[in-house]
Amino acid sequence: MRDMSSPNPVKENAFLLAVAAALAVLAQQIAGKIIRDTLFLSLFSQRSLAQITIVAAIVSIAAVPPFAHLLTKHGPGRAVPAGFLTSALLYVVEWALFQRSPRLAASLVYLHFAATGAALVSGFWSAINERFDPRTARRSIGIIVGAAAIGGAVGGTIGGVTANVPASVLLLGLAAMQVACAWLVWWLARGSAPVRVARASSEFRSGPKGFAAIAHSPYLRDLALLAFSVTACQAILEYVFRVKAQDAFPSKADLQRMIALGHTVTSVGVFGLQALFSRRALERLGVGGSVLALPVTAAAGAGVAMAFPTLGIACGAWVTEGIVHSSLFRSGYELLYAPMPPAEKRAAKGVIDVGFARLGDMAAGAVAWIAQMTMVARYITPLLGGALVFAAVSWWAGRRLQRGHVRALERSLIEQAAESEIALNEDALTRTTVFDSMQFRRELGVAAVAAAGADSDSLAGAPSPAPGGLFAVAPALSPTDRAAALRAREPIAARAALQSEEPLDAGLVALAIPLLGVPELASEALLALRKVSGRFIGQLSDALCNPDLDDTVRRRLPRVMSAEPDARAIEGLFCGLTDKRFEVRYQCGLALSRIRAKAPDLTISEERVLAAVAREIESDRGIWESRKALDLEATAPTAARDLAVRERFNRSLEHVFTLLALVLPRSNLHIAYQGLNVNDPMLRGTALEYLDAVLPPGLRDTLWPYLSDEPPRKGPRRTKDEIVADFSRLNESVVIRIDEIRALERE
Repeated sequence: MRDMSSPNPVKENAFLLAVAAALAVLAQQIAGKIIRDTLFLSLFSQRSLAQITIVAAIVSIAAVPPFAHLLTKHGPGRAVPAGFLTSALLYVVEWALFQRSPRLAASLVYLHFAATGAALVSGFWSAINERFDPRTARRSIGIIVGAAAIGGAVGGTIGGVTANVPASVLLLGLAAMQVACAWLVWWLARGSAPVRVARASSEFRSGPKGFAAIAHSPYLRDLALLAFSVTACQAILEYVFRVKAQDAFPSKADLQRMIALGHTVTSVGVFGLQALFSRRALERLGVGGSVLALPVTAAAGAGVAMAFPTLGIACGAWVTEGIVHSSLFRSGYELLYAPMPPAEKRAAKGVIDVGFARLGDMAAGAVAWIAQMTMVARYITPLLGGALVFAAVSWWAGRRLQRGHVRALERSLIEQAAESEIALNEDALTRTTVFDSMQFRRELGVAAVAAAGADSDSLAGAPSPAPGGLFAVAPALSPTDRAAALRAREPIAARAALQSEEPLDAGLVALAIPLLGVPELASEALLALRKVSGRFIGQLSDALCNPDLDDTVRRRLPRVMSAEPDARAIEGLFCGLTDKRFEVRYQCGLALSRIRAKAPDLTISEERVLAAVAREIESDRGIWESRKALDLEATAPTAARDLAVRERFNRSLEHVFTLLALVLPRSNLHIAYQGLNVNDPMLRGTALEYLDAVLPPGLRDTLWPYLSDEPPRKGPRRTKDEIVADFSRLNESVVIRIDEIRALERE
């Protein structure tokens, strides 16, 4: 396994750039919101606010297709800095216009911010997603969001202290901040993996883009619905706060201070929540649970505001929703995109984050306008009722995304493994069994048997070829003669007794079992015993569990017992998993894997499998700890003992994954295991994120120190039925998808 414990200067520099960019991007975003709202509310009525909200949403949606096209074609490293520079230029134009027509300039600022603000923030998060693998993104997202919260506080402070500054100066200040953002995002995106991005773009160039991609993907549709409903709920709460603030503070300076105070408190709250709970919540709740925290908070705030419609309560509901939105929800929401291929992410993320979010703004504006038209005096109550409805829709979409996120990780794991040339179209069990057979023949020192189309289990027990090249025909022997030959262990006579057409009886089985430890006769004994394994599985199990029997015999018995899938064979092999010898346990795991492949309907206790895995880690803890200590050394040791420790650890870890594959999907665990041992950080990060999602919590805590240098996530796991059902649907198209990817690569 690769050593991932040493510091990575490139990754650390990227992290610092991400933190700085997050701070700058959110500072200009919050400052821009405050200036936009203050300029408009100081010059227009509340009804105009509802109308401009709808118009701004239309303008923003119209800007989505060109922005998504630029993001897909050029990537966030070019499209987002160019967007910031263009926006800065527009602020300069609006500054010049404000001297002649303040109302027109205020309207243009509102529409300009609507068209570019959310799009540029979404593009910034796209740059983050492409810069880090899913596992690094999970570990870093909390600090990056915390930096964004500090940036929000800075933006709120700027908005508050500049209440008496002329609007023209504020617009020029926003332009300068956006130039700084352009520079930071450009530097951040420079370190993204260009080869992977380019390949991903070619892989998906024939696929649907934008709205079409969302229409073809249930996962993206759920993301779009979540973005729509969450934004609509937030917009209603913000609208109620702004109306209450405008009624209480008619002067521009006071209104700007009040709005700035709300944004500043929100940003400070976001930072505090990130520092204290966000990482812990992400570990305990997972990505989906963090996302679901928002609709619960928004619904609670809307309900309290309906009961007590005052400025303080309205401000509290909006601020609380904003804190959870920009911390827990943002951390989980951005990770929902992490497993997606870069080209698909570029095509869909801008459309969802901007297009569907602005549809949410439009829906909120329409609800506010209709409420004002129909219930002039008491329109706040039905408006907050609409927020409750949107919160309920957000909850429903978030629940669906909890399941969809793991499926997205599975697809990402498969596609990245194909790029890394891990052979996925050949079943992992087939390779394991073939290698097992080759090892058995090497142990016996006999030549491999060429048999076209022969089953690998049969190869494991195939007899040695006769001198003439054909298999010897065993003469007919009486049961007494056969027993005498087996007792004598004379190779020619014993081989004839084992190769007889008559199957072994109980007495002969007892005599044949010890011959598994005789190199000259082991192959024939294995084949003869496999023919009758179903009839005498109890006898074979007793031998396997007999500690006084030769170790060589006991480690070869699982090959015999896997010939006929049977519940009694499973029981005996579980007994073998408690053996003190690792080789016996290892072979029992392989045998159980063969039985699972031959008879998937046979019940294998998940509880017993997990207990066997826990025992395996505990019994080999010295080996695992020694390997971890070797990984912490600066150079890779080459001493024979060190190499032996590494090899033994790898076999032990392979055995653990073989056992886990009895209760979790086998092929994807194989990919995850391979991903832990490759030099591709993106694939390794995806493998760790996948294992973090599917391993049972207790086992995850025990196993994690030997897979990664980070602590495991604390939290609930998906049920076995959910995981198996998802994988069964996924695996039907695995080979087809891999063939498609490789065909595109050859074009």
